[in-house]
Amino acid sequence: MRTLGILAHPGVPLRDALELAELAEAEGMGIVGTGDNGYAEAFGQLGAFAARTSRVELISCAINWTRTPVTTAWGATTLAELAEGRFRLGIGAMPDGWNRDWHDISYERPVERMRDFVTATRAAWSSGPGRPTHHDGPFYRFGGAAGYARFDEPPPHAIPVYLGVTRPRMSELAGELAEGVIFNSVHTVEWINEVNWPAIDRGLERAGRDGGRADIDAGVRVYCAISEDEAEAVHLLRRSLAFFLPVPYFHDLLRHAGFGAELERGLAAVEDGNWDAAEAAMTDEVVRRFAIAGTERQVREQLRRYEGVADWAMFSGPRRYPAAVYREQMERIVRCFGPLCDGTQGRVRL
Repeated sequence: MRTLGILAHPGVPLRDALELAELAEAEGMGIVGTGDNGYAEAFGQLGAFAARTSRVELISCAINWTRTPVTTAWGATTLAELAEGRFRLGIGAMPDGWNRDWHDISYERPVERMRDFVTATRAAWSSGPGRPTHHDGPFYRFGGAAGYARFDEPPPHAIPVYLGVTRPRMSELAGELAEGVIFNSVHTVEWINEVNWPAIDRGLERAGRDGGRADIDAGVRVYCAISEDEAEAVHLLRRSLAFFLPVPYFHDLLRHAGFGAELERGLAAVEDGNWDAAEAAMTDEVVRRFAIAGTERQVREQLRRYEGVADWAMFSGPRRYPAAVYREQMERIVRCFGPLCDGTQGRVRL
C-alpha cells in the first residue's frame, strides 16, 4: 500500500477540519480528501486545504454532477493550480434520493450520465482562447466554451479523474474511462475482490489498457474507530453504518456478506423511525466486516486486509456524533496511522 490519509467529513467545524488536514500532513500521511456532503462545499474546503498544506495529495471524494461540466472544469483547474498539481478530481453518482431530493436531478441511467459528465468535463478542460470546445451529449450540452484563459499556454497541471464506485457497472466504467477508482466507505473486502475488481478488469480490457490493473490507481475509504475498549470502538461505528440503511446499494452489500436478517431488522426500524433499533441491527459482526475498530494495535492489524486490494486508504471517523467526539477520533486515527506512512512516497509500514 502506497499511502494512507483522512477523509475530512464535516463532523467538525471547518476550522477544525483545516487543523486535521495540517495534522495529517505533519504526521506523515499522504492524502486528504473531502466531498459534497450536506454541510461543506468540497471545492471551497479543498482550496483551504491547498493553502494550509504543502505536500499531501488532495482529492474530492466525492463531488457529483450538481455543477455543470464547465464549472466543474473551472473548479478543478483552480484547485490544481492552487495545490500545484496535488489535486485529483474524484466524482461519484451519490444515492438516488440525494440527487432527487437535494438537487432535483433525475437518477435515471446514472452510469450513462457519469460517462457523459466526465467526457464533457474533459472537453471543457481542453478549451482555451482561440480554441473553444463543444459538447453535445445525452445529458450535457455546451458550445463555444473557452474556459482556461492562459492565452497560448495549456493548463499547468494534468488532473486525474477518479470515480467513486460501489456496484459493478460504475466499476466497469471506471476501468474504461478513469485514471483512478475509489471504493465506497461501505464495503467488504470480499465485495471489492469479487464484484468491483472483476468489473474494473472488464472496463480496462474494453478500453485496451494493456497494463491491466497497473493502469488504474485504486483507493478505498475506510470507517475506523479507536478505543482502549474494543467493544466501545465497535459500538461507535454502528451509527455510521445505520446511516446507509435507506440507500439501496447498501442492501446489496449486506446481502452479499450474508447479513440479510440484519438488513431486514434495520429496514423495519428505519420504517418505524426507531434509529436506536436501526443501529442495534448493525451487529458486532456487521461492523467488523464493514469497518475497522478496536485498539491501536488491533486496527493496524485489521488494515492488513487491504494489502493487494487497494493502493491507498483514506479513513473516516464515526459519523453523526458531536464535533468533539469526531475530532477526538480523527486525531487518534491520524496519530495511529500517520507514523506508518512515508508521506506520498514509498510504502506503508504495516
